[in-house]
Amino acid sequence: MSLWRAHCKKPCDTARLCLPLAWPGDYVEIVMGIAQERVARLRAHLEAALDPAALDIIDHTEAHGHDPQANGAGHYLIRVVSGRFDGVSVVGRHRLVYDAVATMMPAEVHALSIKAQTPAEAGVA
Repeated sequence: MSLWRAHCKKPCDTARLCLPLAWPGDYVEIVMGIAQERVARLRAHLEAALDPAALDIIDHTEAHGHDPQANGAGHYLIRVVSGRFDGVSVVGRHRLVYDAVATMMPAEVHALSIKAQTPAEAGVA
């Protein structure tokens, strides 16, 4: 049982909300904003650089034993489908993704797990 559920009896769909109640009441909203802002910034950088047909970003920081709400760098799973990947090797695709988010590394992004596909590979017309 999560701390949130154990102490507040409220549903908890992510561990991010499971903070000790010793924190001020608005702490949850403030720290949730840090993680959401990072994902939004990642999305903006990737959309500007790659014009994706599809883009999924998952904050995977917690799975690596880090606090996703802390000011440290995070771990992210990225699936991006872009026509810019046509004729580009897997390594080249990853370089394009890393180049797109270079300004966020290493302070905000520690690691990326990337699945980069062309629209044909992803079945997107």
